[in-house]
Amino acid sequence: MKIVHYVNQFFAGIGGEDKANLTFETRDSAVGPGMLLTKLLEDAGHEAEIVTAFCGDTYAAEHVGEVLSQMEAFVREQHPDVVVLGPAFNAGRYGLVCGELAAEIRRRTGVPTVTGLYEESAAVGMFRARALIVQTGPSAAGMAAAMKKVAELVPRLARGEDIDPSEEEGVYGTERRVNRLEDEPAADRAIDVLLQLLNGVDVGTELALPDVESVPAPEPVPSLANATVALVTEGGLVPRGNPDGLSTGASERWGSYPLETLLGDPSSFESIHGGYDTQYVNESPYRLVPIDVITSLIEEGRIGRLHPRYYVTSGTATKVANCRRMGSEIAEVLRNEGVDAVVLTGT
Repeated sequence: MKIVHYVNQFFAGIGGEDKANLTFETRDSAVGPGMLLTKLLEDAGHEAEIVTAFCGDTYAAEHVGEVLSQMEAFVREQHPDVVVLGPAFNAGRYGLVCGELAAEIRRRTGVPTVTGLYEESAAVGMFRARALIVQTGPSAAGMAAAMKKVAELVPRLARGEDIDPSEEEGVYGTERRVNRLEDEPAADRAIDVLLQLLNGVDVGTELALPDVESVPAPEPVPSLANATVALVTEGGLVPRGNPDGLSTGASERWGSYPLETLLGDPSSFESIHGGYDTQYVNESPYRLVPIDVITSLIEEGRIGRLHPRYYVTSGTATKVANCRRMGSEIAEVLRNEGVDAVVLTGT
């Protein structure tokens, strides 16, 4: 069977962030994790020819339409049985591009596709209903296990087999709602469930809701006209060059920078966020950190004071546990600084 495999610049062995603007390229052989996939397929008795396409994370994220067109042309040229994207684990830009390519290449060419992502990747929610996504660990440390599952699915996809999107298959379910006929009307079923619940029988539910943590609303600010307000963003705005090395996503750290510097020279700031098109924020950082609007409200007497620093991280693909920790750390700093309210901006 023939496989087209897409990876980023890191897994292609080209480089790290210093090569993130690499444009779309191809190779007529397997590279990086593609070599592992070749071995796994051969060990299972399958002959496999793998050709590779790769691109820098930043370039792909900022030119996804162009990369998609180039990838489509490459797939049509190569006539593969299957297209494999990644796996991308919990990577921000890489994950979003793999998800987009997995969904669109299948739709445009009819060639089956498969990728791999961690459960907290933003790309899972965006593409699980349109692409086959293998469940992986959070990082490339789980490459062997992830690629083993991909290798199990590839021959089945090449044979034209439909893969059931379920936990049993090791892939994410689609979370699609489907119609089906029931013998009893919904009203009768609802009453039956209610009666059983009243009798202490836990019968579950026909529509399971996600288990979302309840966050209590804070008390309202008594008077914004007398309040100190701080600006916080998960949009990745940092001084140009990213001197503190904050990550583009999957963040574990946050930063803090003087608003006076941002107000004096907005062109010296840029967004490093890996999950959205940053060009408009880079043109005008006030779109993300609205110091101009807040300053006007202070001049009008509608807000009392502005905290002199803003606080920032990059939210894409960041674990909920890290979000909770960083939020608590920033909140503690702001409490100690006498801040009464926060304007929180996102992407």
